[in-house]
Amino acid sequence: MKTLLHVLMCALSVLFVACAGPRAQTVISLQGVSCQSCGVHSVDALKKTDGVFEASFDMATVELAVSYNPKQQTPQTLAQVVSALGYKTVVGAGQGAYTETTKFSAEADLKVLTNTGKTLELEEHLVAGKVTVFDFFAVWCGPCKRVDKAMSKILASAPDVAYRKINIVDWKSDVAKRYLGKIPELPYVVIYGKDGQKVTEIAGLDLVRLRTSIQQARGQ
Repeated sequence: MKTLLHVLMCALSVLFVACAGPRAQTVISLQGVSCQSCGVHSVDALKKTDGVFEASFDMATVELAVSYNPKQQTPQTLAQVVSALGYKTVVGAGQGAYTETTKFSAEADLKVLTNTGKTLELEEHLVAGKVTVFDFFAVWCGPCKRVDKAMSKILASAPDVAYRKINIVDWKSDVAKRYLGKIPELPYVVIYGKDGQKVTEIAGLDLVRLRTSIQQARGQ
């Protein structure tokens, strides 16, 4: 009985694949997008497109992987579906990119502590005599870029503020597991005063609180 059932299931599976039509694979690179949400929106649009079997987004490479019926779609028509959302697309892998990062002045006390998600001790990176701002970020985080823009302006007029960035890479990295276990979203900013004592933690985008907290830590 089990053997007969197995044979029937296999036959139905073969029939389903045959009815679904031929399959082809393509990769569509997104360029100049601000965050992973752009990829999520693109996947949603592709999955609603006739002839698309599967679609997924790789937030590290900024690429869309699409499985489709070549009798109904081409890589170019699929790219047009995504372009219609307002995103720049290129057919092919290895060409995905997020928006450019904020430029800081040469005098800004800025340092990226890790770009690999490796864990570290915050206290070991406090800057003596300065307010130290630790920014947990990811390249796929749009709001994180707004923190950078705000900090660029702050550092331009506040030589007593040090900015230390920590790239979590993803939520499974060692540094994310250690510091972001109860943090619901990025950005996550931790501010220490000139005396080396923690002033506050800010989870999520709150630029007003960021500026106010830094001013208070500076004694202004």
